[in-house]
Amino acid sequence: MALKESNRQYAKSPSFIFTCEYRSTTQIFFGARVKVNGEWETPENLAAVNTVGDEGWPYVTQDGKEVWFTRTYLGSPGIYRSVKVNGTWGEPELIVSQFAGEPSVDGDGNIYFVHHFYTADSRMIEADIYIAQRK
Repeated sequence: MALKESNRQYAKSPSFIFTCEYRSTTQIFFGARVKVNGEWETPENLAAVNTVGDEGWPYVTQDGKEVWFTRTYLGSPGIYRSVKVNGTWGEPELIVSQFAGEPSVDGDGNIYFVHHFYTADSRMIEADIYIAQRK
């Protein structure tokens, strides 16, 4: 497994979430530090959120109950969320579609994300940061 991007911190614990190249796609994995000797455990493939396509830029909420990530939706980035119930990650739900990605969520539930602008030939020309405030 080759690490594809920097680790994002998971809540305020010694855990981590990351993406990597796995079987020719980008997948999301989760792992935690074993407290006995300080070694990292073998990462867990979050199979409930991974598809045969690419998933990336994962973010786990501070309470550890939601993972937000980017997945291709109708040919462009979209933001998805999976909720952990009774220790199991649920089916991902599309939250923001078309040209949105790289999500993070603050303690109030507001979503921060990048909105990508593309030319007709699919070349990205701009990326702006947006916030969707929780009502």
